[in-house]
Amino acid sequence: MEVSDKNSGELFEGNLPFFQFRKHNFKLIRKLNQKSPLAANLFFFLVENMNGNTNSLIVSQDTLCDMLECGRTSIYNAIKVLTEGLYIQVLKSGTSNIYCVNADIVWTKRADAVYFAHFNASVYVTSNEQDEEQKVKIKKRFEKIVSTEKQDKVQKDKEPSAV
Repeated sequence: MEVSDKNSGELFEGNLPFFQFRKHNFKLIRKLNQKSPLAANLFFFLVENMNGNTNSLIVSQDTLCDMLECGRTSIYNAIKVLTEGLYIQVLKSGTSNIYCVNADIVWTKRADAVYFAHFNASVYVTSNEQDEEQKVKIKKRFEKIVSTEKQDKVQKDKEPSAV
């Protein structure tokens, strides 16, 4: 399928963003939803935010608690349901968890590349996870960027136009 790059307008061979579910495993999703609605919700959060090349996402349990509006014990139990049911695999990188969605259930790339992955991952964080010092640094950086952009615009507006 020919697809247009949204930034450049250039045409290339590819697919629009998609998720594919294997029909023979789709009933597992329904069973998961009956067994543990929170685990199903977590599964769909991971699918929605996973890196399309790796079926993976790095996200803290605190962020999962924030996004799914529940406590750490509930997240722990939901992850346990997902790992025991083979919906996901959890890999460790230092103290971080990498959540890998089972490609035999859902995937986002060509069928012939489903079982191959190189690991770069999408990382999902919230400001609630940052300490106050980091929040201040981020805010100052952001304010500096916005201020610089405003100054550049004012300077550009002051420049005489060529006739």
